[in-house]
Amino acid sequence: MKSVTFRSHVGADGILNLQVSIGVTNIELEVMIIVQPLVQLEVETSARVGWMPSFFEEVIGS
Repeated sequence: MKSVTFRSHVGADGILNLQVSIGVTNIELEVMIIVQPLVQLEVETSARVGWMPSFFEEVIGS
């Protein structure tokens, strides 16, 4: 198994085009692609919207 890591760009059409030279020819391969954005999307947490940390854990079941 060979692992190749690189950065690429997705265009406005939402399509990621990959061309990777791996040094083998005329062979079937299993390929796994893991997509991870480099820019973390901002996620609203309970603390950011005004709830105290662990509020829901303490209230549920009361």
